Amino acid sequence: MIAAAFVLSATAGCLSVYAPAISPRAHHSGIDIIDGDDSCMSCHELESSMAERMAAMDPALLGQHLEAMETSDDPPLVQDWMVEENRGCLACHRLRSPRQARR
Repeated sequence: MIAAAFVLSATAGCLSVYAPAISPRAHHSGIDIIDGDDSCMSCHELESSMAERMAAMDPALLGQHLEAMETSDDPPLVQDWMVEENRGCLACHRLRSPRQARR
């Protein structure tokens, strides 16, 4: 059963049910469905880029960085496979219409 679920998830690409919808408010207020991934990646960072930066940090700085990550409001990291997909960010992360946005 678990193997079947893994195969399904590995072959399906994104499962939009697990991708949070984006509300067009606050920092996402200017996002439009026609925007490319560049607008998303101007704020979000790839996990591999963060891992490279962390590998280069001295141990004291790395400790501070890990502590800061616990309470950070920084945009979530993006897994590398997500940008390697042919689909754009908004194919999986549904953009809510302004009427659906929570206030």
